[in-house]
Amino acid sequence: MVVFPAAMVAIYFVLAVMFNSLLQPLLIMAVIPFAVMSALMALVIHLQPMSLFALIGVLGMTGVVVNNSLVLINRINELREQGLAILDATIDAAMSRLRPILMTSVTTVVGLLPLAYGLGGTDVYMGPMSLTLGYGLLLSLPVVLLVIPAIYVMCFSRSKK
Repeated sequence: MVVFPAAMVAIYFVLAVMFNSLLQPLLIMAVIPFAVMSALMALVIHLQPMSLFALIGVLGMTGVVVNNSLVLINRINELREQGLAILDATIDAAMSRLRPILMTSVTTVVGLLPLAYGLGGTDVYMGPMSLTLGYGLLLSLPVVLLVIPAIYVMCFSRSKK
């Protein structure tokens, strides 16, 4: 309960310094609530209790999801610095980063499937962690690829830079 908000504040400040912006870190971190809700839904659907390891899975999943958003927003900013219009930069960045984001998330989810579903043996501690990590990544993927670029265009279409 204490570590997660502290980690979010730390991530925000690191991103704010990196981007020299107060709005872009919020945009990058906008995917976190979607990912957390999908991770918690995975626990409910699979009738797993909330545990320390499940929360560690949520924390790890948050880092990967933020990384996916960061890669996309960074590419949009690079293309805008090259002179592309905001809509063109957003579309080009989403197309060029689709494969890396998909591959990162899908390979992680597929790698966690045996642990999450107990193939080859079950582990009562690691099962909930892999469930939250896998489902959080999988269900936040459309948010990263569709919602974040749309919000970016809405937020920055009126500004010059």
